[in-house]
Amino acid sequence: MLTQLRIQNFITIKDFSCEFHHGLTVFTGESGTGKSVIFSALYCLLGKSFPESLIRTGASVSECEAVFNIKDYHDTFLNSFSDDDETLILFRQQSHDKTAQIKVNSRTVTQKTLKEIGKRLAIIVSQHEHLSLMNHSYQLKLLDQLNPELVPLKANYKHLYEDYLSKKKVLTDFQASHSDPSKIDFFQFQYDDINQHGFSADEEQDLLARKKNYTSLESTKKALNTINSSFNRALPDLQQAYSTLTSIDHDSLNHLTEPLQQHIHELEDISFSVSQSQKEFTTDHPLSINDIEKRLDLIFTYTSKYNVLSLQQLCVFRDELKTTLDSSKNASKHLEVLQADLQDSITKLREQSDLIHAIRIASASHFKHDIIPILTSLGFETIDFDINFIPLNDFSSTGLDQVEFMIRINAGEPLKPLSNIASGGELSRILLAIFSLFPNSYHKQLYLFDEIDTGIGGMVANAMGKQLHAIAKNQQLFCITHLAQIASCANHHLVISKTTSSTSTQTECHYLEQTDKPLELKRMVGGESLIQTIT
Repeated sequence: MLTQLRIQNFITIKDFSCEFHHGLTVFTGESGTGKSVIFSALYCLLGKSFPESLIRTGASVSECEAVFNIKDYHDTFLNSFSDDDETLILFRQQSHDKTAQIKVNSRTVTQKTLKEIGKRLAIIVSQHEHLSLMNHSYQLKLLDQLNPELVPLKANYKHLYEDYLSKKKVLTDFQASHSDPSKIDFFQFQYDDINQHGFSADEEQDLLARKKNYTSLESTKKALNTINSSFNRALPDLQQAYSTLTSIDHDSLNHLTEPLQQHIHELEDISFSVSQSQKEFTTDHPLSINDIEKRLDLIFTYTSKYNVLSLQQLCVFRDELKTTLDSSKNASKHLEVLQADLQDSITKLREQSDLIHAIRIASASHFKHDIIPILTSLGFETIDFDINFIPLNDFSSTGLDQVEFMIRINAGEPLKPLSNIASGGELSRILLAIFSLFPNSYHKQLYLFDEIDTGIGGMVANAMGKQLHAIAKNQQLFCITHLAQIASCANHHLVISKTTSSTSTQTECHYLEQTDKPLELKRMVGGESLIQTIT
């Protein structure tokens, strides 16, 4: 249940904060006041996109926050985000110059995660659903939602279906690659062309590392050669200087001979060490720099030729060619194995789809039995309803069933597809009747009815209001309405108004006290006599 909602700088709302309660809450107001703005904020909090265009004009940041009590939801996924298994706080912030924020109980989440949370918190029923109701896949979705027993069966079916598609693709690809002998010859040519060079997956990285190391070695060798040459020139001169110095018979110079000799010995040691290092760096390498460059050029040529991004991908392609060629040698046996695998998958998938079909047949019977009294109460006096099952020729993501809602509105007419005979107002009532069945099958959720009263009026609107009120006994229900008949059935009534100045427009919202409701209902009806009738 939604307990609190805070909206700031969202479209025409500057600052809005409100507490909500169990039961039916209606939102009314003149056309253009912004009744849908509050719902739009809720949609954003439930996972829909929050573009910058929704930021109120003149503001830099927009924020929306909702507090849900999830105690009665009994949903482990929702509880994983809550600190106490009771409170869930959804928060979204959008700005013109900063990264958007999405948080659940102060924990940052993605929009995809928020959308999954939103699906579990609320059911949105809008005018868009009217068009969806004519779609066969949507009708099947509604039928399945009414029976929780289908959830694990459909999850298992999905796994089997994915396995079936995978095996079917493997078989199709195998048959395509082996149907034409010329393709095998071409695969053999490609394999021989690549394999002759003995490429390995990590070879390119190894060559690049060797190239880098080789360049460093060449630089070091050049430096050592320069140093050694310098020593080779300097040492003979120093030795000649020492010999000349020792030949001079002068006491004042005798003290210089020993230090000079010592330095000569030290330099000779250093020169020897340099020479030894030089020998180590001149050891022959298995590949010269030219060999490395040629090999890298060859790799580049072949990755370009076979349109792959790396040598690793080229090696994968070569190995796949080998697998195809090997299998072609025993093509008939391999084909039998693949066909048997696919048939096994088909058998399991059919068994699962038959289980789902049986439950759907039973669900359809309950659906018809339960919905006709509701439709009758909504003004369909001669209504008849049925669900037609159309078997599919091949497996789909939802099974082997296609359903079509069949309806008879007027006496004496045959059952016809819903999409052929229902008007906008009739679709609204049928949609409400369908969603009236949900509270009996699902845990508590927030229902958002966004102007589903389009195309109806009179006593039918009064019946719709009573039906909404009946749903709200077990659920929390929000409804935007233009009809006083529906508003009169509400447990809580919020009026939306708009104030306009020369520089801005602002949407405001407030609860009506019980004594103020007749005045708002009178405004909605536009007269005194009818309001006395419906109140």
